[in-house]
Amino acid sequence: MRQRLLGTAMIVAQIALGTALLPNLANAADYLSQAREMMQKGDIRGAEIELRNALKADPHNGEARYRMAIIDLEGGDPIAAERNAELAQQAGYDSRVVLPLLAETYLQQRKFAELLRDFPANQADPLVKAKLLVARSLAQMALHDLAAAKTSLTTAEGLAPKLPTVPLAEARLALLNHDLSGAEDRLNQALKLDPHSIEAMLQKARILRARGDAAGAITLLNEAATQAPNSVVVRLDRADALLAAGQDAKAQADLAMVLQRYPSSIQANYLDAVLLARAKDFKAADAALQRISVALASIPKAYFLQAIVKANLGQMQQAESAADKYAARNPDDPAGARLAASLALHEHDTDKAIGLLESSARTGHADAQLYDLLGRAYLAQNKPDLAVENFRKAQELAPGSGAILSQLAGTELRLGKTDAAISDLEHSLESKPDQTFAAEALVLTELASGKVSEAEASLAKLRAAQGDTPMIDNLDGLVKLAQLNLPAARDAFAAALKRQPDFKPAQLNLAKVAALQGKPEEADKILSAVLSKDPANLQALTLLVNKDLQAGKTDEAIALVQQAQAAAPQNPMLMANLAELYIRAKQPKKAIDLLADASQQPNAPLVLVAARAEAEVAAGDTAAAQETYRDILGRAPAADLIRRNLIALLLQDKDFDTARTVATDGLKANPHDYAMLQFLVGIDLQQNGADAAVATAKRLQGQYATAGFPAANALLGDTLLTVKRYDDATNAYTDALKTAPSASLVLRLAGAENLAGKPDQSSQTLRDWLATHPDDVNVANMLASNDILAHRYDDGIVRLKQVLAQRPYDGPALNNLAWAYQQTGDKDARAVAQRAYLLNPAPETADTLGWILTQQGDAATGLPLLREAHMRMANDPEVQYHLAIALKDVGQRDEAIKLLTTLVSGPQTFDEKPAAKKALDQLMGKS
Repeated sequence: MRQRLLGTAMIVAQIALGTALLPNLANAADYLSQAREMMQKGDIRGAEIELRNALKADPHNGEARYRMAIIDLEGGDPIAAERNAELAQQAGYDSRVVLPLLAETYLQQRKFAELLRDFPANQADPLVKAKLLVARSLAQMALHDLAAAKTSLTTAEGLAPKLPTVPLAEARLALLNHDLSGAEDRLNQALKLDPHSIEAMLQKARILRARGDAAGAITLLNEAATQAPNSVVVRLDRADALLAAGQDAKAQADLAMVLQRYPSSIQANYLDAVLLARAKDFKAADAALQRISVALASIPKAYFLQAIVKANLGQMQQAESAADKYAARNPDDPAGARLAASLALHEHDTDKAIGLLESSARTGHADAQLYDLLGRAYLAQNKPDLAVENFRKAQELAPGSGAILSQLAGTELRLGKTDAAISDLEHSLESKPDQTFAAEALVLTELASGKVSEAEASLAKLRAAQGDTPMIDNLDGLVKLAQLNLPAARDAFAAALKRQPDFKPAQLNLAKVAALQGKPEEADKILSAVLSKDPANLQALTLLVNKDLQAGKTDEAIALVQQAQAAAPQNPMLMANLAELYIRAKQPKKAIDLLADASQQPNAPLVLVAARAEAEVAAGDTAAAQETYRDILGRAPAADLIRRNLIALLLQDKDFDTARTVATDGLKANPHDYAMLQFLVGIDLQQNGADAAVATAKRLQGQYATAGFPAANALLGDTLLTVKRYDDATNAYTDALKTAPSASLVLRLAGAENLAGKPDQSSQTLRDWLATHPDDVNVANMLASNDILAHRYDDGIVRLKQVLAQRPYDGPALNNLAWAYQQTGDKDARAVAQRAYLLNPAPETADTLGWILTQQGDAATGLPLLREAHMRMANDPEVQYHLAIALKDVGQRDEAIKLLTTLVSGPQTFDEKPAAKKALDQLMGKS
């Protein structure tokens, strides 16, 4: 009886429990009904809430799971969609709709092999089988099995000839076979089967974009959006197209709609990051990318964008990592290699940059920008020949690029290949005559090569083609400057400014003319006006700062750079320059405070970190400076100058063992670093004396010279020269020459013989080498210098002509030849000096030309040149003397007396000091 009653109680309880479940099931049905209605209206967020309520009431509701999977998939979360689709399948929901949806979640997760394994397409229902065959074909395409994909689609079409997804997939297959026309035909077939097929419209829009018809694509996407205003896919595709077309505001509206419904949408967040980065809101762009960090690898350009964003946030290590990932995944995209290489160059890792760019170039997809960057990387490694080779490739791919032309011509000039630079520019103009930049570069290149008449002719052609413009006037002024016609140059620059008052090149050039004409106040006024509108203008800033520094006005120079740095606080060079001025003014604490935050950020620019180290040295905190230098070497082990500075500090603290370790590490990083060998010898010299240093030099020379490092053959001689054992040094160089003859050793030997007081022997050493190496211009050049110093001007002239026959654009050789001509009374002295000055407008060439003009009775023309030389070599007594004589000859007596009085009463000794005293006496009426 008790047992029977227990059974009855259980039945009652089960009935009660079932009755209790009925309201929940009813609630689930209500929620589901509302979700269906909301989805139909496009209220996805509301539908999602109702579906979640339905599942809370009935976790095993198959339709609710199925519809949640649809929402997850549209929201860009295929992982959640797969989970809900599987639960719908387990709940027994209609497999005819669940299986194709589940297959789609695999496709969106790029689980292609898994799809082929899990969806064999063996269903009895022909429509379901056809849909799965379409999914299989897409997976097969992704796995590059195009033949199998074609077979799948043929079978699917036979099973369901009116299924629009079949021609849609066939369109994709046609695209993989580069058959745009075939793809369009299949899409038109899909639209015929289903005129409202959003997928067909989307694919057709993508084809239009691929053809370059952005406007047509946007029109079609607008039509799709009209038909399906709540379609997330349509909005995302349209946002992408609008972004590509530069219509950011419209793109933002589409993205806002998607993100409101699907805040975690991967594609929407990515496109939002693109939009934010374009608006330079890199912090917000970074946040958007972080929201989808787990999916970045699946987005084609995501790592590229992340690298740009991180770089602009100063997070260089993360930027470099992202760029490397993008370049590795996209070896055929030169933009990826360029970005990764640019970041490597920013970190001074030229080897990595060149490796990336060369590897990309070998894929056959290199563009002009890649070759241009590769040329710049080789320039950074001081390999101008390889730079020219790559600039030329870039120029062939982009013949109208002014920036590339400038790099090519400038590098050819650096190599002394002026004729090649001019030829390249002329050829470019022949192929495309309307290139303003190339025409301007041609005039400037001809001027830089000393071909003034040719520059004048090219300018005339340019003026005839373009008329009078500020640029033409500016070039005209430069030609007049080259002709030493300062009044005409002033007029030309003034004409340019009349046409365009803020034309900076003319402003700067007019300031230069004013300074040359002895009008420093006018020059200052012009440069100050430039800085008032553009405080960070480096040219104007440099001119004014240098003038103030030469005049001992350090505070004024600091004030100028402070204004510039305030105007451009993110410019690391300006900050470093300001710190350098603080150090110069004996205010290292200010420099340290200035650099404190910026230099200690992760991946701070090395120039700022190095500046901080210099400030710490100036402040006497060598321990901090050493640590800072070590930080730099940790990031850039090949930073030779930093390593040298660190060793110098260690030697200053007599920490010889650590200094030796740092130098040895440098040799490990670069086994051909001659400076590190010299440091190892120098450490022994300071610690143990000359004999120990010489012994170390002998040992290292033997070790490295026989290990494929020929430069090491000079180490013993260089060491002996350092300790002023000149005769021993000549013997060491002579011995080295016997085993490893080289021009470098010959030049060292001749220099040592000069220091040993044996100039004749030095000259004979050079002559002996030239007897067997007649084309060695470096040796010939040194022999010419020896001859001129010995007043063997005729011999020097012969040697200099030999040099110039091979290096016609060698400015220093031309300058020396002009000087020798003047000493021998040759009428060509002025023309050669003028050419030397145009090729190399340095204070030395300005002094030579100005002095020759003065000696030839044209002090008025020579005076501006001598002023220029004096501005930059104010402490050179010969330059002071030359300027004083020119001032005397043009009647500026007071300034001449002031200069000559300083010279005559000063301690300096120079060849022309007696002549300076005589000139002063004449001006004072004493003779």
